[in-house]
Amino acid sequence: MKEFIKHIFLSHSKTAELRHLFYVFLISLSGCAHQVPPDAPIGSDKSLSELQLFIKNIPEDPYWLQDYPDLDRQSQEQFQQALQLIEDAKPAAAKRLLIKLSKNQPDLSAPYFQLGMIERQLGQNTQAYQQTRKAIAANPYNYPAYMLLAELLQQEGKFIQAEQSYLDLLIQWPGFAEAYYHLARLQELYLAKPQDAYSNYEIYLLLHGEDKVITAWMAGLKRQIQ
Repeated sequence: MKEFIKHIFLSHSKTAELRHLFYVFLISLSGCAHQVPPDAPIGSDKSLSELQLFIKNIPEDPYWLQDYPDLDRQSQEQFQQALQLIEDAKPAAAKRLLIKLSKNQPDLSAPYFQLGMIERQLGQNTQAYQQTRKAIAANPYNYPAYMLLAELLQQEGKFIQAEQSYLDLLIQWPGFAEAYYHLARLQELYLAKPQDAYSNYEIYLLLHGEDKVITAWMAGLKRQIQ
């Protein structure tokens, strides 16, 4: 047990340190410190070793290290019923149940996130945004909520805010591979940031593995950067 507590303490400390390093790392990317040499093959530029070291030192997912509020039996049953209603394409009924649950236990993140998903499905983006913000406030490690928030903002044409949502997620835990992919797509297609997009694709490939399509996109970005 002592070793387990020690592990949690060290993991939290390391997470805080990595958040700071990640913030510095992002600034260096924005400052074009991670430039692609003209003659460098895709995925093998001079800063790759720095990226590999960064990936190697990503801490354990802090999501699993938190003390989350307990669900009473009734709340558990209500949440499972709501999920079943969502699966059965009955969003209105699921919404009523989730609202009731969120009022009974406002410290739970999952009901707010599911409400955000439902509101988005119903075309109520303002309400979806509000519920998603509540989900993040209740649990800053609810990574899908950051992703949903970014998608909602992007749908509204708020690309800078969407970019920030992805960055906020990665500051919480820089090991969430999908965030790098979506961040890179946003930067490439809507923000005219080919250097940042290239760097984030590169991190995504290191975390996720080889992807020929993304490698081809990176080749195109490299031509833009040059």
